[in-house]
Amino acid sequence: STRMMMMPPVAEEHHPVAVSYSGNIPSDGGQVLFEAKSTRNGTWHDVAAFLSHRFTETKHPEVLVRFTWLGPEEDEWVDVQKCVRLRSLQCVVVLPGDLVLCFKV
Repeated sequence: STRMMMMPPVAEEHHPVAVSYSGNIPSDGGQVLFEAKSTRNGTWHDVAAFLSHRFTETKHPEVLVRFTWLGPEEDEWVDVQKCVRLRSLQCVVVLPGDLVLCFKV
């Protein structure tokens, strides 16, 4: 079944991306982590914090994200529906010889 997640309201302080979730997410300690697609180069990066939110003229919600390992000068506004997703598998847990299945949409 498809599960929709609502982001918590954004206040003045930065919101870390690890939020408690009671769904069936395997062995992650109940933490949900996110990644966002950069509008600058189209690559996906882990999100360190959601800094703010807004609604555009098209009524699409956007969030200002700070990417992990990047500084404030790299903060970006991204479309929540198109450019934010649950974090994918960490590359460090993939070992040489592991089979990896990729999906093209």
